Amino acid sequence: MIALLPLLAAGGQNIKTGNHRHVFGGSSLAFVCPASSGASYDTFAGTNGTALAAHNSCWVNLTSSYVTSHVALAGSNLIQTSVYQGGAAYNGSTSDTAQMIFEPATTSSNTYKAICVRSTPGTSTGYCWLGGVLWGGTAVSSGEATKNGVALAPIYGCTTMNTHTTAYTIALKASGTSTVTLTGYVNGVACTTNATDSSSTITSGIPGFWATYGSSLADTQMGKFCDYFC
Repeated sequence: MIALLPLLAAGGQNIKTGNHRHVFGGSSLAFVCPASSGASYDTFAGTNGTALAAHNSCWVNLTSSYVTSHVALAGSNLIQTSVYQGGAAYNGSTSDTAQMIFEPATTSSNTYKAICVRSTPGTSTGYCWLGGVLWGGTAVSSGEATKNGVALAPIYGCTTMNTHTTAYTIALKASGTSTVTLTGYVNGVACTTNATDSSSTITSGIPGFWATYGSSLADTQMGKFCDYFC
Protein backbone atom coordinates (compact mmCIF):
# COMPACT_ATOMS: atom_id res chain seq x y z
CA MET A 1 0.00 0.00 0.00
CA ILE A 2 1.25 3.43 -0.86
CA ALA A 3 2.41 5.53 2.08
CA LEU A 4 -0.34 8.08 1.72
CA LEU A 5 0.82 9.85 1.99
CA PRO A 6 12.40 38.49 -3.91
CA LEU A 7 11.28 41.91 -5.16
CA LEU A 8 12.62 43.50 -8.35
CA ALA A 9 14.54 46.75 -8.70
CA ALA A 10 12.62 49.99 -8.92
CA GLY A 11 10.62 50.23 -12.10
CA GLY A 12 8.73 46.96 -11.75
CA GLN A 13 4.95 47.00 -11.78
CA ASN A 14 2.93 45.38 -9.01
CA ILE A 15 -0.29 43.67 -9.89
CA LYS A 16 -2.16 41.87 -7.18
CA THR A 17 -4.41 39.02 -8.15
CA GLY A 18 -6.08 37.05 -5.43
CA ASN A 19 -3.42 36.27 -2.85
CA HIS A 20 -0.57 36.26 -5.36
CA ARG A 21 1.38 39.46 -5.88
CA HIS A 22 2.94 39.40 -9.33
CA VAL A 23 5.95 41.68 -9.70
CA PHE A 24 6.93 42.41 -13.29
CA GLY A 25 10.25 43.85 -14.45
CA GLY A 26 11.44 42.91 -17.90
CA SER A 27 10.64 39.23 -18.19
CA SER A 28 10.83 38.47 -14.45
CA LEU A 29 7.91 37.31 -12.38
CA ALA A 30 7.87 36.71 -8.64
CA PHE A 31 5.20 35.25 -6.40
CA VAL A 32 4.79 36.62 -2.90
CA CYS A 33 3.38 33.82 -0.82
CA PRO A 34 0.31 34.50 1.30
CA ALA A 35 0.40 35.40 4.96
CA SER A 36 -3.25 34.56 5.41
CA SER A 37 -5.80 32.02 4.31
CA GLY A 38 -8.74 31.56 2.05
CA ALA A 39 -7.80 33.70 -0.97
CA SER A 40 -4.91 31.84 -2.62
CA TYR A 41 -5.04 30.04 -5.91
CA ASP A 42 -2.90 28.81 -8.80
CA THR A 43 -4.25 28.20 -12.30
CA PHE A 44 -0.98 26.53 -13.41
CA ALA A 45 -0.73 28.76 -16.46
CA GLY A 46 2.74 28.58 -18.02
CA THR A 47 5.10 26.67 -20.24
CA ASN A 48 4.62 22.94 -20.53
CA GLY A 49 7.33 21.10 -18.57
CA THR A 50 8.13 23.92 -16.13
CA ALA A 51 8.80 22.51 -12.67
CA LEU A 52 6.08 23.42 -10.21
CA ALA A 53 8.32 25.31 -7.75
CA ALA A 54 9.96 27.19 -10.63
CA HIS A 55 6.51 28.22 -11.81
CA ASN A 56 5.45 29.36 -8.32
CA SER A 57 7.90 29.34 -5.40
CA CYS A 58 5.07 29.23 -2.87
CA TRP A 59 4.83 25.49 -3.54
CA VAL A 60 6.97 23.40 -1.16
CA ASN A 61 7.37 19.66 -0.63
CA LEU A 62 4.31 18.00 0.84
CA THR A 63 6.24 15.09 2.36
CA SER A 64 9.76 13.69 1.99
CA SER A 65 8.55 11.50 -0.91
CA TYR A 66 5.79 13.57 -2.49
CA VAL A 67 7.91 16.53 -3.60
CA THR A 68 7.61 19.54 -5.90
CA SER A 69 10.52 18.46 -8.12
CA HIS A 70 8.32 15.57 -9.24
CA VAL A 71 5.51 17.87 -10.44
CA ALA A 72 5.52 19.98 -13.61
CA LEU A 73 3.16 22.08 -15.70
CA ALA A 74 1.45 20.01 -18.36
CA GLY A 75 -0.02 22.74 -20.56
CA SER A 76 -3.67 23.84 -20.78
CA ASN A 77 -3.55 25.05 -17.15
CA LEU A 78 -2.74 21.57 -15.84
CA ILE A 79 -0.02 19.88 -13.80
CA GLN A 80 1.08 16.27 -13.62
CA THR A 81 3.79 14.25 -11.97
CA SER A 82 7.06 14.02 -13.88
CA VAL A 83 7.98 10.72 -12.23
CA TYR A 84 6.02 8.04 -10.38
CA GLN A 85 4.78 10.27 -7.55
CA GLY A 86 4.73 13.95 -6.60
CA GLY A 87 3.06 16.39 -4.27
CA ALA A 88 3.18 19.91 -2.84
CA ALA A 89 1.84 22.17 -0.10
CA TYR A 90 1.01 25.87 -0.57
CA ASN A 91 3.39 27.68 1.77
CA GLY A 92 1.92 30.60 3.71
CA SER A 93 -1.68 29.50 3.55
CA THR A 94 -3.15 27.99 6.68
CA SER A 95 -6.59 27.47 5.21
CA ASP A 96 -8.51 24.41 6.32
CA THR A 97 -9.94 24.07 2.80
CA ALA A 98 -8.26 22.78 -0.35
CA GLN A 99 -9.78 22.35 -3.80
CA MET A 100 -8.48 21.11 -7.16
CA ILE A 101 -9.75 19.78 -10.45
CA PHE A 102 -9.00 16.10 -10.93
CA GLU A 103 -8.64 15.49 -14.66
CA PRO A 104 -9.79 12.20 -16.19
CA ALA A 105 -7.22 9.43 -16.51
CA THR A 106 -6.15 8.03 -19.85
CA THR A 107 -5.74 4.41 -18.82
CA SER A 108 -7.72 1.96 -16.75
CA SER A 109 -4.95 1.24 -14.24
CA ASN A 110 -5.28 2.37 -10.65
CA THR A 111 -4.32 6.00 -10.16
CA TYR A 112 -4.32 7.92 -6.90
CA LYS A 113 -4.91 11.65 -6.42
CA ALA A 114 -5.45 13.33 -3.09
CA ILE A 115 -6.27 16.79 -1.77
CA CYS A 116 -4.79 17.66 1.63
CA VAL A 117 -5.25 20.07 4.54
CA ARG A 118 -3.44 20.80 7.82
CA SER A 119 -0.19 19.42 6.39
CA THR A 120 3.26 20.03 7.82
CA PRO A 121 5.53 20.42 4.74
CA GLY A 122 8.23 17.80 4.35
CA THR A 123 6.60 15.37 6.77
CA SER A 124 3.75 12.89 6.66
CA THR A 125 1.64 14.99 9.06
CA GLY A 126 -1.72 16.06 7.68
CA TYR A 127 -5.14 14.97 6.52
CA CYS A 128 -5.79 13.99 2.90
CA TRP A 129 -8.70 12.66 0.90
CA LEU A 130 -8.40 10.36 -2.07
CA GLY A 131 -11.49 11.72 -3.74
CA GLY A 132 -12.52 9.67 -6.75
CA VAL A 133 -9.69 7.18 -6.58
CA LEU A 134 -9.37 5.53 -9.96
CA TRP A 135 -10.11 1.91 -9.35
CA GLY A 136 -9.51 0.47 -12.80
CA GLY A 137 -12.14 2.70 -14.39
CA THR A 138 -14.92 1.87 -11.91
CA ALA A 139 -17.28 4.68 -10.98
CA VAL A 140 -17.14 5.47 -7.26
CA SER A 141 -19.00 7.68 -4.78
CA SER A 142 -16.44 7.67 -1.99
CA GLY A 143 -12.78 7.99 -1.15
CA GLU A 144 -10.51 7.20 1.77
CA ALA A 145 -9.54 9.94 4.21
CA THR A 146 -6.04 9.58 5.64
CA LYS A 147 -4.18 10.95 8.63
CA ASN A 148 -0.39 11.12 8.63
CA GLY A 149 -0.28 8.78 5.65
CA VAL A 150 -2.49 6.11 7.23
CA ALA A 151 -6.08 5.28 6.38
CA LEU A 152 -8.49 7.02 8.78
CA ALA A 153 -12.02 6.46 7.46
CA PRO A 154 -13.90 6.66 4.18
CA ILE A 155 -15.81 9.75 3.10
CA TYR A 156 -18.79 8.53 1.13
CA GLY A 157 -22.25 9.38 -0.08
CA CYS A 158 -20.62 11.63 -2.66
CA THR A 159 -21.68 12.48 -6.19
CA THR A 160 -20.79 9.42 -8.28
CA MET A 161 -17.48 9.93 -10.07
CA ASN A 162 -16.06 8.12 -13.06
CA THR A 163 -12.69 9.81 -13.12
CA HIS A 164 -11.59 7.90 -16.20
CA THR A 165 -14.05 9.80 -18.35
CA THR A 166 -14.82 13.09 -16.63
CA ALA A 167 -13.05 15.89 -14.74
CA TYR A 168 -14.33 16.62 -11.24
CA THR A 169 -13.75 19.48 -8.80
CA ILE A 170 -12.68 17.82 -5.55
CA ALA A 171 -12.44 19.66 -2.23
CA LEU A 172 -11.65 18.79 1.38
CA LYS A 173 -12.47 20.89 4.43
CA ALA A 174 -11.34 20.26 7.99
CA SER A 175 -13.26 21.73 10.90
CA GLY A 176 -12.88 21.47 14.66
CA THR A 177 -9.93 20.83 16.96
CA SER A 178 -10.68 18.34 19.74
CA THR A 179 -12.73 16.43 17.20
CA VAL A 180 -11.84 17.10 13.59
CA THR A 181 -14.45 16.57 10.90
CA LEU A 182 -13.25 16.05 7.34
CA THR A 183 -15.88 16.90 4.74
CA GLY A 184 -15.44 15.94 1.10
CA TYR A 185 -17.00 17.81 -1.80
CA VAL A 186 -17.53 16.82 -5.43
CA ASN A 187 -18.42 19.61 -7.86
CA GLY A 188 -19.44 21.76 -4.91
CA VAL A 189 -21.75 19.20 -3.32
CA ALA A 190 -20.85 17.87 0.11
CA CYS A 191 -20.66 14.15 0.64
CA THR A 192 -23.23 12.89 3.09
CA THR A 193 -20.95 10.88 5.38
CA ASN A 194 -17.75 12.47 6.63
CA ALA A 195 -14.65 11.21 8.39
CA THR A 196 -13.87 12.24 11.97
CA ASP A 197 -10.77 12.16 14.14
CA SER A 198 -10.70 12.63 17.90
CA SER A 199 -7.31 11.15 18.83
CA SER A 200 -4.20 13.39 18.82
CA THR A 201 -5.89 15.57 16.26
CA ILE A 202 -4.10 17.87 13.81
CA THR A 203 -5.31 21.42 14.47
CA SER A 204 -3.44 23.48 11.89
CA GLY A 205 -1.25 23.26 8.81
CA ILE A 206 -1.03 23.95 5.09
CA PRO A 207 -3.25 22.79 2.21
CA GLY A 208 -1.81 20.80 -0.70
CA PHE A 209 -2.11 17.70 -2.86
CA TRP A 210 -0.36 14.55 -4.02
CA ALA A 211 -0.67 12.11 -6.90
CA THR A 212 0.79 8.86 -8.15
CA TYR A 213 -0.05 6.70 -11.14
CA GLY A 214 -0.39 3.17 -12.35
CA SER A 215 0.93 3.28 -15.90
CA SER A 216 0.79 6.79 -17.38
CA LEU A 217 2.04 10.17 -16.18
CA ALA A 218 -0.96 11.79 -17.86
CA ASP A 219 -3.21 9.93 -15.45
CA THR A 220 -2.06 12.27 -12.66
CA GLN A 221 -3.18 15.49 -14.35
CA MET A 222 -4.83 18.04 -12.06
CA GLY A 223 -6.10 21.60 -12.58
CA LYS A 224 -6.66 24.84 -10.67
CA PHE A 225 -5.83 24.84 -6.95
CA CYS A 226 -7.63 27.06 -4.43
CA ASP A 227 -7.44 27.24 -0.65
CA TYR A 228 -11.16 28.09 -0.64
CA PHE A 229 -14.24 27.04 -2.58
CA CYS A 230 -13.63 28.72 -5.93
